[in-house]
Amino acid sequence: MAEQALFPLDFPVRESYSTVMRIESVETISKAIRTRRTQLGLTQAETAEICNVGARFFSELENGKQTLQISKVLHCLEMLGINLYAVNREDARGKFE
Repeated sequence: MAEQALFPLDFPVRESYSTVMRIESVETISKAIRTRRTQLGLTQAETAEICNVGARFFSELENGKQTLQISKVLHCLEMLGINLYAVNREDARGKFE
């Protein structure tokens, strides 16, 4: 008998989060992560496990803690299928505003 997967999606999520938003603060990143987690139908605990971070870290991430380790934040974004891009302001005029 085949074992049923705990989660219906493969992680990291290969599909990218498709909403374009300007990242202006830690809170903006937190909002994107919370929105994506709920889109995927996951709890904070499940998402923390998938991202291989502690539940406390993930809660602090979603609540906009300013001093989180950037490599862990980037890893969580990757696992959830959220891409971040650095774009020069002059190149972004009219595209992302």
